[in-house]
Amino acid sequence: MGSQPNNSSSQSPTSHSADEQDDQTIKLIFLSLIISVGIIGNSLVIVVVKAIRGMRSTTNYLLVNVAVADIFALVFTIVHSIIRRSLSSYHSLSKFAQNLLCKFIITNTMTLVPFAATVLTLTLLAVERYRALVKPMTSSSRLTVDRIAYVITGIWSASFALVTPLFATIVYHPNVEGGAYYCNYGNAEGGIIIYIYCFVTILLLVPFIVIAFCYSRIIYCMFIKKTVFNNPSERQATQQEIIEKRRLVWLLVALTSIFFVAFTPYGIFLNYETERRKQ
Repeated sequence: MGSQPNNSSSQSPTSHSADEQDDQTIKLIFLSLIISVGIIGNSLVIVVVKAIRGMRSTTNYLLVNVAVADIFALVFTIVHSIIRRSLSSYHSLSKFAQNLLCKFIITNTMTLVPFAATVLTLTLLAVERYRALVKPMTSSSRLTVDRIAYVITGIWSASFALVTPLFATIVYHPNVEGGAYYCNYGNAEGGIIIYIYCFVTILLLVPFIVIAFCYSRIIYCMFIKKTVFNNPSERQATQQEIIEKRRLVWLLVALTSIFFVAFTPYGIFLNYETERRKQ
């Protein structure tokens, strides 16, 4: 059923439709601009680390993984926006295509995979910096360049596994309300509510606690206790190397803080939606 014209308005339905179309076009252009800048910026990080041999450290490889995850998230977001705006109707598609669009595109679920990869990578970065600066004598179990490929593969595998329940349960709803399609969780509504609580806990609450502990200890030992560069393994470091390590710590703190400030509202929203579904 189509929406009825509002008789109290002096504008025609055609005028309303044209205005809405213009608004959507402007939003899409603005979103595309932001995404383009994000892709270019993250690509530069990857190119620089690849081009300069001296930058091929475990920390920089993990930062590259964050950049790759950001690029994937941006690409998935623009694909989601374009498809939602370009397809006027999904009812003519096959059931397989409808479910596929719901699982991966319409609900924008695919962006949760790089989101999870970013969180896990930032957590690992914090732990590695903590072990390198606060616990440098435990170098036997430290992450090395030789192991980094396996670790990054594990991060992406775990990220995909964490989102798999959504891929498995989201389906296209056959009923039509107000002339529009919608996707839901089928018969798994109760299980998904529990899953969302676990998802937010695993990917926001626990990482935040771990990261906050690691960086607070690093800052305390570096600037208050002043023990970070006084251990035997760090005494040979030059003043410039010490300054660079401190800058790296602040960079990682800033990067992680921005990420959590940006995505904590999303976690709160997920919990809110979960509570609303329970009512």
